[in-house]
Amino acid sequence: MVQYALYLRLWVFMGVMTVVGLSNAYADQEWYYYYELGLQRLRDGNAQAAVENLLQAIEKGPEPGPRRRTYGTFFRDFYPYLYLAKAYLSLKRCPEATQAITMSVQRERINPGSPLYGEFTSVREQVRTLCERPPEPTEPPPSRPLTPPDSKTDVSPSDPLPVPRAIILQALEFYVNGRYDRAFQVLKGAEAQYKLDERAYFIMGCSLAARYYAEGEKTPGLLRQARDLFRQARPLPEPFQRRMTYLVSPKILALYQSP
Repeated sequence: MVQYALYLRLWVFMGVMTVVGLSNAYADQEWYYYYELGLQRLRDGNAQAAVENLLQAIEKGPEPGPRRRTYGTFFRDFYPYLYLAKAYLSLKRCPEATQAITMSVQRERINPGSPLYGEFTSVREQVRTLCERPPEPTEPPPSRPLTPPDSKTDVSPSDPLPVPRAIILQALEFYVNGRYDRAFQVLKGAEAQYKLDERAYFIMGCSLAARYYAEGEKTPGLLRQARDLFRQARPLPEPFQRRMTYLVSPKILALYQSP
């Protein structure tokens, strides 16, 4: 009986180690693996998983476009932002869907000659209809005299929305992988549409500071801009600041903490 229990424990241990080994083997795949997985999960109706996989494909992949090399002599069309917009629409996350279709217009440039043009125009119109156009009033509001706004309570309807968390994460992934220009540009481009927060300014400052040190400290202008951005990044949310201690070099953290 003791021998049987020993065999049973050994069998369970080998099974667990096999699962762990398989998990590690598939933990870090090429961009086309995540792209295909994201498309399949979108077709299966799992939009949240599709978002995660498509963001991984964007972070690891080449510039979007047709016939991107996968391996050997194999090529694959790569249009992640279009499908990211579809996934966000399914999740009813309008700010992220708007940002994704904007990135598709700017970077994927799907023209009328493309087989995807019909799908692209359909998604773009859905974003405009569901996310950008205000609902039509059912009846005209009653007229009333105009009064000056109360600066303490009134909020301007033109105030930008807070920057979506997905954009913060995308920029952070670029930064961690040493793509400092891309990290900075993702947030700089979002600044025209969204209100950046302390996390965004911190990542932008880190990106410029990392470039300054990587280029041999030859461009003082990068350091000045980084300091300006760090001033706007204070105070950082405590959980975010703790996480950054593992992702940002001590030299850059000291620069952020300096007066």
